[in-house]
Amino acid sequence: MKKQSKAARVAVLVKLLLDAPLELVSLGALAARLGVAKSSISEDVSAIRQGFEAQGLGKLETVTGVAGGVRYVPYRTRQYADDLVSSLCRRLKEPTRRVSPGYLYLDDILHEPSFLAALGEVIAARFAAEGINAVVTVEARGIPLAMAVARYLNKQLVIARRELVYTHGGVAVPATRQESFITDGPLLSVSYVSGSQRNMQSMSLPRRILPEKARVLVVDDFLRAGGTLRALTALLHEFQATVVGAVVLVETARPLEKLTSGYLSVVRLDEVLGEFIIAPGNI
Repeated sequence: MKKQSKAARVAVLVKLLLDAPLELVSLGALAARLGVAKSSISEDVSAIRQGFEAQGLGKLETVTGVAGGVRYVPYRTRQYADDLVSSLCRRLKEPTRRVSPGYLYLDDILHEPSFLAALGEVIAARFAAEGINAVVTVEARGIPLAMAVARYLNKQLVIARRELVYTHGGVAVPATRQESFITDGPLLSVSYVSGSQRNMQSMSLPRRILPEKARVLVVDDFLRAGGTLRALTALLHEFQATVVGAVVLVETARPLEKLTSGYLSVVRLDEVLGEFIIAPGNI
């Protein structure tokens, strides 16, 4: 191929590395692709690293040796994360977002690509060093945020299916999903009582969806009492998976006693005398 200028090579390298977060890319393969010596690629990588770190846009890790290479690691400064969360708090304080006691309208935010990309990168950076194998969520509103996090971790997105459980003759029976068995094979499922709606629900995952002893990150949109998160954690334990962390977009301050613990939240929602109080969470 025609030899490219250093600026052109750097542009190509940035694109290739950003497209494959946490993936080790061979310097030799990059040199062959761009038609230059490995030493030139090393110089380009050094320049990119300095630029990224100076602007807080990410990190480049170099691994030496025959099987070595370079990989892009998501990273954002604390100031960037704080500003992002503050902007979200301001948006959530809009009076028109109040839907009902304890609930805010979130659908526009949960379907806004630019915001999801920014927040997904911040969350992914928090867990980039944890050896995550999969990002897990529950259908349906948490899917966009979970996908954004999975994108920056460059890992599989796993979606647990959820349905109401009906009682028949005093026995809890989940609504049948014949099509799920046909397309996904055998399922593992758990039944639980929703902490907020107080009804019986069931969630399930195909048995083959996760590797044994996977390390997973749970991402969801909303947490009130924590029943869903506790049930999902129990389901993942059936796969012998390790839940490395759990992140929710919004948690409510009430009820004070949650059914789960150890999670991180982006925003915390409280209600005092009929007024919503929006504050940054503990992430």
